[in-house]
Amino acid sequence: MSTLCKVISKLGFLAVFVMVCLSCQEEDDYNYIPDIKVYAFYETIDEPGLKKPDAGAKVYYYYRICLDDLDGYTYQEDGKFINDDLSIILPDEKFMIGENGSVFFIPEDKKGSAMIVIESSYYKGKIKTTCFSSPGNGAGIHTVFKPE
Repeated sequence: MSTLCKVISKLGFLAVFVMVCLSCQEEDDYNYIPDIKVYAFYETIDEPGLKKPDAGAKVYYYYRICLDDLDGYTYQEDGKFINDDLSIILPDEKFMIGENGSVFFIPEDKKGSAMIVIESSYYKGKIKTTCFSSPGNGAGIHTVFKPE
């Protein structure tokens, strides 16, 4: 009789353990945080239409800033915006496009609007800017830098 109690006790413990593991897995599914996907490529005059990864392009992420907030500002480089009274806006996070032409990241601040600036590595001084009203649901940008 005591052997039967030990077996039942072990089976009960195993059942509880399996239920806890399953509930953790479901909880992880609900806690999924979408990421930001950034793709950057370039084309050349010699090979129009052939998109090559803009590896090394810089990606700047700004919390709670959108394009309208940049009125009167000029882009300098390295993610810096400056206006006439020397007010400066700097990025909150920095990333780099990889050899495959992309970078994925989860921003530290997922609330409110956000802006992304991509600074081409191939075409010095060229940038692409976009804004998201709610990046907490995930977002993406795909750009191709082209010759003038």
